[in-house]
Amino acid sequence: MDLNTLDQIREQLRALLADFRDRPFFDLREADPQARLFNGLRERLEPADVALTIRAHSRNSHSFPPALRTSRVHRELKLDGDLKIDIAVLRGEVELTVHQNGPLDIIAPVRGRDLAAVIEVKAAPSRNMWGAFRDDLAKLSSITNAYPNCFGFFVAFDKSLHLGGTASNVKPCLRWLDSLAEDATGLVEAHWLDTLGQPRSRRGRVDL
Repeated sequence: MDLNTLDQIREQLRALLADFRDRPFFDLREADPQARLFNGLRERLEPADVALTIRAHSRNSHSFPPALRTSRVHRELKLDGDLKIDIAVLRGEVELTVHQNGPLDIIAPVRGRDLAAVIEVKAAPSRNMWGAFRDDLAKLSSITNAYPNCFGFFVAFDKSLHLGGTASNVKPCLRWLDSLAEDATGLVEAHWLDTLGQPRSRRGRVDL
């Protein structure tokens, strides 16, 4: 496991959560912090790219030069059929599949063994969506259990928090954290803001 890569991801997550605390209305939809995280990782991760091998989806109607490269960071790849990954960080030499309709038409599925880390982003109110937070932890657990060389990150931008001078009778719900038992050897890590607006994290194992 690439510890330097994991530390760089953690740094990005903490920075985004601190910015959410300071500017809670800057990003309005889940796609916004997801895009900012994606762009930040593409700019900062070293090395920025990895060797790429192309496999044909069906008949072999394309040819490729011998030395291909792809970014280490991608959005909305798929694993095991329809299991969508918000952000994937790739490792070493990876294999991707090209469709017969075009030599650049790389399709979504990725091999689990090619994943260094997967990141799930949730920007929603925990007051009524805490179950979806827990579901993302379960998804990460299923991936890391199947591919133990892959690390899973979950980051919550909780819209039930009282930030930016707001006040409300609605309280954030941290019940989703109950499913993540602390374990220094665990392969899933959650990042969130506490009720005082401080970035927090917990590494462990998911027990549903």
